[in-house]
Amino acid sequence: MLDTVFPALIQNAALLLAMAFVYDLTTNRFRLQKPTLPVQLAIGVTLGILSIIIMLSSWRYVTGIVFDTRSVLLGVAGLFFGAVPTVVAMAMAAAFRLSLGGAATVTGVSVILASGALGLLWRYYRRPATEDLSWRELYLFGVLVHIVMLALMFLLPWATALQVLAQISLPVLLIYPLATAMLGSLMVNRLWRERIVAELQNNEERLRLALMAANQGLYDLNVQTGEATVSPEYATMLGYDPEEFHETNDKWIERLHPDDREPVAAAYREYIAGKIPEYRVEFRQRSKAGGWKWILSLGKVVEYDPTGRPMRMLGTHTDITERKQAEEALEESEKRFRSLFEDVPNIAVQGYDRQRRVVFWNTASERLYGFSREEALGRPLEELIIPPEMRHGVIDAINTWRDQGIATTRQRFLKPCHATQHPR
Repeated sequence: MLDTVFPALIQNAALLLAMAFVYDLTTNRFRLQKPTLPVQLAIGVTLGILSIIIMLSSWRYVTGIVFDTRSVLLGVAGLFFGAVPTVVAMAMAAAFRLSLGGAATVTGVSVILASGALGLLWRYYRRPATEDLSWRELYLFGVLVHIVMLALMFLLPWATALQVLAQISLPVLLIYPLATAMLGSLMVNRLWRERIVAELQNNEERLRLALMAANQGLYDLNVQTGEATVSPEYATMLGYDPEEFHETNDKWIERLHPDDREPVAAAYREYIAGKIPEYRVEFRQRSKAGGWKWILSLGKVVEYDPTGRPMRMLGTHTDITERKQAEEALEESEKRFRSLFEDVPNIAVQGYDRQRRVVFWNTASERLYGFSREEALGRPLEELIIPPEMRHGVIDAINTWRDQGIATTRQRFLKPCHATQHPR
């Protein structure tokens, strides 16, 4: 009889694994982790239908005593799907087994209930890390479930139970734990896929928020075809609907300001040709409304073809319009300042940075202190306007006043320098 038992049980196990694989493919959009109640009920019904199909293709020992891989399916269901789907599947499988009748009805229903319950208990023990189940643990779980299944054979008359166990114990313990481990591994792989997808979605959301905060967009350019894939932020930065925006290298060049087009395009060509080590350019780009946006573009070639030619370039576009407007306003303010004070004949005016290095030195300052503009620019202000013997004390006083919020110095510290005192 073993010649018929082994092929029949292997065929039943293979059917189960094939159906599980198809189920995994067709329900890939449903998450195993924390599904809604309607989804849990739908999964339970699906598992119940699979259990019934498995029982319809069972191996019959004698009339009323059949063997199949329902124990594998329901044990794994309890382990990975949780209480609601497993209870629904157990109820459907038990009702179908009762409808079949026969001498082993009670035993068959008991196997259904015990297999699902063991899966749920093991899940509770392993909670919440079922995706970390190893092949070895899944195999041991399968051994436990099917030892319990064999023990339930003693619900049959004693003599019948011993006869059944003598025929099916070895095939069951060789085939069913292995099938349990294989089906469980399929579920583990799915849970890992879900975890990876969830992490990717979280990372994409964090990246999207960061891009929005930085007013930045991403582009992925096929260097050889000129086709580009861009992030939604890239399109909205220019006033376009991301769903309708289609970027290419040619369209990007067309949107460049006429004054920027040639130098920027030249920088791109030189970078692609390997003549410059870095692609970093600033340019004006025409928006959908017709205005101009200042963009800082960074890029890097990340893929080459077998001949070494660039194939793929990744980069960012950052809206720097506000920064450019501020720079232009500052430049205009400096121009007005210079026009006001550059040639004032009787007022010496100096400008300096945080380190008190001179950045502005007008004509009156040249006459008063004896240093030309070229000599003064970039030098510490105190070297030019404070006598050496007083310099240390004055600097300390200035620092003290600065710390106290006093912004002025007394004229008595300043020296009326002359060219004869400071030979050039």
